[in-house]
Amino acid sequence: MSSSLMMLEWQSERIRRYLHEHPSTTMHQRAMLLLAAGGVQGLLTEQEIEQSVADLFALQRPEGGWAMSGLGDWKRADGKPLDRTASDGYGTGFVLYVLRRGGRVPADEPRLQKAVLWLKTHQRTDGSWFTPSPYKNDELSTFVGTAYVILALDACGETRLTGDMR
Repeated sequence: MSSSLMMLEWQSERIRRYLHEHPSTTMHQRAMLLLAAGGVQGLLTEQEIEQSVADLFALQRPEGGWAMSGLGDWKRADGKPLDRTASDGYGTGFVLYVLRRGGRVPADEPRLQKAVLWLKTHQRTDGSWFTPSPYKNDELSTFVGTAYVILALDACGETRLTGDMR
């Protein structure tokens, strides 16, 4: 075994040990870990992957999307909780991307197709997807949410070089 492969194996073991000693406390953290597991073999067990996928699907809203605030314990700057009932660009784009890349859920899975439809019907006229921010007059959440939507739509085979996506 080359020294590079030995170093990679050593680093991978350190990562696994750290994650075991510091378990995720929010669904957002678990989803990030699921996404990472899509690229790092052995980061999660098959059972952990299946459980995270099931838990993410359990948070899907009836209309097909997800709410960013439902993935963590974020609060508004004034201390009030964010609305956990309304789907948004970040929640839907992020979870859809994670399920495709980390959870290995097929793009034609009906619940994913429902999420794709939600995204296609909730794009704003400026091309973005709205995500509420905990801060007043802050559009960073919308920008990041829009980026995840584009990644998610691409992961589902829904992007085109020309034409309207809606």
